[in-house]
Amino acid sequence: MQASYHQGARSTRITSNWATGPESMDATLDADRQILVNRSRDLNRNNPIAAGITDTLVTNSIHTGLKPQCRILLFIPTFLFIF
Repeated sequence: MQASYHQGARSTRITSNWATGPESMDATLDADRQILVNRSRDLNRNNPIAAGITDTLVTNSIHTGLKPQCRILLFIPTFLFIF
């Protein structure tokens, strides 16, 4: 059975108490932004599961980042060896 987009706007027993507002997410979060930032930082520092989730997201997003690589150039009069 395929649902139409009109069904998402209907008020049912489950959605009858769902209060929504016209403001954007930024406007909604601005009042409590600093509290949310502090709590998320605290979780990251003190909860190994939260820290692991953050590490996984960072690893999957930017992998390991840029890594400097050291190359030793050995100059011999007619040859150039790179190790």
